[in-house]
Amino acid sequence: MQIIRFRTRPLKASKTKLGFLFAAFISFILMLTIDYDEDFKLTAILPLAYFIFTLLIIDNEIFRYGMGGGALIIFYFFRMCILPVICALGNFYLEPSKGDYMDYYDMAMILTCFENLIVFMSLSYYCHYFRQRKIITKIV
Repeated sequence: MQIIRFRTRPLKASKTKLGFLFAAFISFILMLTIDYDEDFKLTAILPLAYFIFTLLIIDNEIFRYGMGGGALIIFYFFRMCILPVICALGNFYLEPSKGDYMDYYDMAMILTCFENLIVFMSLSYYCHYFRQRKIITKIV
């Protein structure tokens, strides 16, 4: 029994999906080129993870997932691509001492990528499931 199937065609994407992929790739390049604290270098994997998971899991028509699914994809784009660049430009300045949480920072970045994977896989699975049951109607 195959639980997860990648139903996307990575090389045939809509303009919206290509826009998200292009912006995520630019964010990844910016994260590699911006000079910020070495302790936070693993943050550069967030835009890369968003790029890979969007490419492999999210269907070509992003807004076929409905308004909630589209909003979820957009919010994750902000969280995984825009916010790390903004934080890197500010050199991750925080008021509390970074010694309090730096031991767990690498694991937090990996878990954030894992969370993105699970959310996108769940979104893809349930949207496919409900589309089969004809509960969600396609808005033209």
